[in-house]
Amino acid sequence: MKTSLVSICLLGLAPAIASAATLSASDKSLLEAPPAQRQRADGWYRPDGVATILHTPAYHAAKASPETMARAYIEHHLPTVGLSASQARLLQVTAVNRLATITVVRLQQRYAGLPVFGSDIAVSMTDDGNVVYVSNQTSPLPEHKPLWRIAQPQLSQAQALTAARRHLQTAQLLSPRFEETVYVPAGQAPSRVWQVEGRADDGRWWQLLVDQRDGKVLRAQKMENDAIGTGGTSHAAPAQTPAIRADDQATGRGYVFDPDPLSSTRAHYGDAGYVNNHDQDSPQLKAARVQVPLPGLGKDINGKYQLVGPWAHCVAITDYDSCPHEAAPVFEYTRDNPAFEAVNVYFHIDRMMRYVNQTLGLAIHPFQYAGGVQYDPHGWRDISPKDGKIHTSANAAYLGSADGRIKFGGGTAHGAISDLPDLPDFGEDGLFIIHELGHGLFDWASHGNTSNQEGLNEGVGDYFAAGYVRDHGRWRPGDPEYRRLFFWSAAKQAGFQRAIDWNVGRHYPDDVRRDAIIPVRGFDPHLAGQYWSSCNMAARDAIGGPAMDKAMLLGLAMLGRQAQQNQAAQAVLTAATALHYAPEQLDKIRRAYNESCNYQLARGLPPPPEISGATPGQQIGCDYQLDLDQADPHWLVSVPLKDGDDGKDLRFELRWSNVDGQLGGPAGMVGWPELAHGRASWNPLPLPGIVGPGNKILISYSRGDRKTASQTLVLCPEGKSLPSAYVDPSDVVGRFAVDVGNYINPNGLIPVRVADNGSPGGPPTTGELLLEIVDPQTRQVLHQYRAAFRQEHSPDVPPYNFPVDIPYVHIGPYSGKLLRLSYTIGDKHSRMESYPIIGRMPAQGLLPVTVSNDSFPELSDFKNGVQVGNLQAGDQVTLHWEPLGQKPIVAAQSYTGSGEGQLRFAAPALEANFALKTEHTLYHYSIFRIYYEISRQGRALLSPSRDFMRIVNKEAVTVSR
Repeated sequence: MKTSLVSICLLGLAPAIASAATLSASDKSLLEAPPAQRQRADGWYRPDGVATILHTPAYHAAKASPETMARAYIEHHLPTVGLSASQARLLQVTAVNRLATITVVRLQQRYAGLPVFGSDIAVSMTDDGNVVYVSNQTSPLPEHKPLWRIAQPQLSQAQALTAARRHLQTAQLLSPRFEETVYVPAGQAPSRVWQVEGRADDGRWWQLLVDQRDGKVLRAQKMENDAIGTGGTSHAAPAQTPAIRADDQATGRGYVFDPDPLSSTRAHYGDAGYVNNHDQDSPQLKAARVQVPLPGLGKDINGKYQLVGPWAHCVAITDYDSCPHEAAPVFEYTRDNPAFEAVNVYFHIDRMMRYVNQTLGLAIHPFQYAGGVQYDPHGWRDISPKDGKIHTSANAAYLGSADGRIKFGGGTAHGAISDLPDLPDFGEDGLFIIHELGHGLFDWASHGNTSNQEGLNEGVGDYFAAGYVRDHGRWRPGDPEYRRLFFWSAAKQAGFQRAIDWNVGRHYPDDVRRDAIIPVRGFDPHLAGQYWSSCNMAARDAIGGPAMDKAMLLGLAMLGRQAQQNQAAQAVLTAATALHYAPEQLDKIRRAYNESCNYQLARGLPPPPEISGATPGQQIGCDYQLDLDQADPHWLVSVPLKDGDDGKDLRFELRWSNVDGQLGGPAGMVGWPELAHGRASWNPLPLPGIVGPGNKILISYSRGDRKTASQTLVLCPEGKSLPSAYVDPSDVVGRFAVDVGNYINPNGLIPVRVADNGSPGGPPTTGELLLEIVDPQTRQVLHQYRAAFRQEHSPDVPPYNFPVDIPYVHIGPYSGKLLRLSYTIGDKHSRMESYPIIGRMPAQGLLPVTVSNDSFPELSDFKNGVQVGNLQAGDQVTLHWEPLGQKPIVAAQSYTGSGEGQLRFAAPALEANFALKTEHTLYHYSIFRIYYEISRQGRALLSPSRDFMRIVNKEAVTVSR
């Protein structure tokens, strides 16, 4: 089903792109308004929350076929793309297009067994399943049984054709085409319609949707612009030419303008000899021709050479055939010969297509037919039914997705009457040729999904024309023409030339939309498109033609039919990233878009963090698997640092969710990295108790003000289903080494906490705790102990965590080793966690430090410092502050009192080293341990340690992704 605009003749003035609730006498178009969209950090969304563009999908599919990976993305993001599971299963692949490092898979909705008009989901991904861009144009469809008017057709093709003619007020609709489809008007139920296409009496090609229930025309769109010829004869279908045999191909030669007679000579229209003069030749124009090779020429059935090659193919769209045939491959004409335009167009299309396919390495070619790009150098000639005379139009057009060919018109040459007399033939002007070919390249790269929102398609044509004249013309930066287009064929017509500095002094989008309005005619996409071409020429000047051209085409391939200029710019930047452009190049593109212009794109997100010790993900949506059954996991998340980057402002964030995203508790935690050997590293162990099989761990990092996070690393736990065991006092503070002396109770037991997720009042919890002592270097198990446990449950309190007492002898003597803990409850297992052991024992009679409000001190209570009591005269006291993951702080004092007393130590400035994030607030904590040593009468005495976790500050959540 073909639904995109025929593009979009260069000189025409298109009507406003707006909702056509009513028809005017001069315009029978009836179009829906573009969807309202709101920009978020990762893309654009409709008011109902369905995404239209996602430039940061943050999804990595398990490696498979492109279709499988695209469907995996959709199935895991059904609300995002506005589909139910049953609707997603009905999606039909319409194209799989691989260009360079990206494959674009396009899928279309189906309803009641029919395609849904205008629907398209384009999922762009790398070979390893990294989804980099998603364009989504789905229509909301009911889940219930289809309406009766969907189920059975009520209108015949003949009746639909009559309704279409009546709507257009035309006596006939020539060469009609029909297709049954489903159309979903905004806010309305789906309708079964006939999609009718044909050529009206005035020569315009139309596409209409006719409701099969009552014959009402729901949508009508002109597939060519207002400047098309008025002849009533229809175009011949595209030629299906067999492949040219290699031994039939020859490299011929011919004369052309390269790229036009003014750009190659730096002359101006009106200079002596540089005028059209009704297609007459002049010494100056004759001298402006360049002899060029014409590669790939094939022969006709009579053995003569013709302008038919692998990349360009001269055809006759109307009954006027100006494609030359020669006994030898020599096509040398002066410009007053109608064959000159045929040679000129062949040369420029062939050169540009070879550049795209061979130099840039992008396989882009027409999908409507086999062989080279088909063009008619005089395709605007038609016999008018009004006067029976031959008419032509000063114009050029790419005929769109339903056709795929290009036609050119011009002045009064060759016995035709022109609507704009004495303009040069457009086939003489390489800039017009490349402009129209640019429409084709957009169409073929996107497989029929070109957008002309905000004049995007016209801007694409202008961009390639501007780049072409920069590469092949002779204008200099100081010449006015250096930033203008179309000097030859459009020189005599005011307003037909284009500017490629149209961005200067204009702000997107308001100025662009305002300044593209023409009185009476409304919005002109040709004017608005100048902003796109100007912005991208600024980027092309910055990074070079081939690099920008390649990123442009790859970005266009990702788009849908409703794409706006800023969304297309984001796609081009995404494409440049996927092509592995250097950071300097990406920055120059971004600056062209955000500083030379006002697209205000999000900065490219840094890559996700790396992880060691994990297995690459095998299930959909997982970058890595975390084996919770692993005996001694060494998962370490890290980010490489560039030279001169100390990484001190880098923070890791760990979030978690289940399939429904409905887990309770905090939404995530933030970790401070260790900085060494050119990397910022963070150990996420022990994992939060809330993380288990079926959940996902999402880890990213941020810098500086933390307003923009990196891409996300998605980890999927497998195996055990219970939280980790830990030594008191908490699983968070348990990230410290186990200070045995701090936890031993008077009975010589060390409590290890385990957890059960049963229900209040349920049966007793019974299970077994496994304790292992492991050598940190060799990983050899040095000691093992098993402890059975049983816990009764209160009828009104959930049986969450409870202690299992372990005799000191199984932990205490193993200072410097690792304590490894796991447990089972019934058929459920915990993951195994490791903790370093500090086997120091406090001296009898020494107490931990105290603070104000000692029962539950807040951070403010530390402002008065901490106290060390029970001191004797002459004691030398050394206090140790050990912030988690930070450099220890040591302070020393002497007690000079005569009797038993105390010393007060000022508290250092406490910095955050851990954070927990709820839905709206990020809480910064300082986790630290305090203990002291006393030198007393030649003996060293150690105090018990004390662990604290206190809020340093809090802030509203502003991290975006």
